Amino acid sequence: MGEPMLGTAPIASEWLLVEHPGPWERDAVESLPDAVRPKVRLWMGAGNRRVQLIRQPSRRPSGEGHLVAHADLTTGMLTGRRVASLERLTVPTDGEPLPHMVLVCVHGRRDRCCAEHGRAVADVLVAAMPDAVWETTHLGGHRFAATAALLPSGRVLGRLRPETVTATITSALAGQPTSHDRGQAGLAERDQVVAVAGAAVRGRELLRPASCGTEPVHVTPWIPDFDSAPGAD
Repeated sequence: MGEPMLGTAPIASEWLLVEHPGPWERDAVESLPDAVRPKVRLWMGAGNRRVQLIRQPSRRPSGEGHLVAHADLTTGMLTGRRVASLERLTVPTDGEPLPHMVLVCVHGRRDRCCAEHGRAVADVLVAAMPDAVWETTHLGGHRFAATAALLPSGRVLGRLRPETVTATITSALAGQPTSHDRGQAGLAERDQVVAVAGAAVRGRELLRPASCGTEPVHVTPWIPDFDSAPGAD
């Protein structure tokens, strides 16, 4: 349908990431142990927060325990530590700094498109950057599958495809604009759009996908000329 993706990133500014091998329920929190769910939901309800279950395709389960990480998109901090058992999970308030993470949604119980497109994209990325890539539960916007989020920057992308995803993610990690940007997580939808519009240059074309599987569309953004607008000071 060619629906624009800009302004569709999650608005949560704090993310709790819990390493969980699966299977994942449709509601990710329901996959956690009974004793843990109430305190996780309490944490979620106390602020602009979300929970993501994660697993690393390049890493087989071992005795190292489960990574529990906390991303604060306001400060750009990503920290975490390992717990021996998910039964002992606590919402992290501290931890060691972590390198950037690339989360790819493969949550088939939420939407099968995420499983189909997400897993194909994750497989390619694992070969290129195995330590950074994590499969994750629903990121929102499954109609834009495959979707990915970069932490701690909070940048969210969609309509990713195996043949171009490595170049796209590499550019995004370097802070460059891409035709797959959905917005900056942690900001309200309108602010996500304004942030991109504010970086636009008059007369320069932008690139966005028309729809899944089609060629990108060149778009010349409309940027108001505030200096000549009626009533401008």
